[in-house]
Amino acid sequence: MTNYLVAMATFAGLYALMALGLNIVWGMTGLINLGLVGFFALGGYASALLTLRFGVPIVGGLAAAFIFAAACGSIMALITARLRGDYLAIVTLGFAEVVRLVASNEIWLTNGSDGISERLPKLAQR
Repeated sequence: MTNYLVAMATFAGLYALMALGLNIVWGMTGLINLGLVGFFALGGYASALLTLRFGVPIVGGLAAAFIFAAACGSIMALITARLRGDYLAIVTLGFAEVVRLVASNEIWLTNGSDGISERLPKLAQR
């Protein structure tokens, strides 16, 4: 029962972070950015791959995930700096879709739609 409660609290915290991100972008600035989930996925995959495949401690994986997602966000911000309204929504939706397609089709990296698990072989052994 404790594991279940911890898992549900973790998911609630993650969804709260996503809601806060949407509130900042849509609520405070009025910009329609549909790519936030793509950055969230990039950070999650970066953390999971570093901790499971390369043995980086969890705190290091989280720090690397923040840095990686922020770097990708900075690059995306440079690309979309002058877009507003529908154009920003289309470009950021396309970015999120590309992240989803890469994550589900690159089986060697993310294990496809099965997701990353502890039983995933290390890259060096392939």
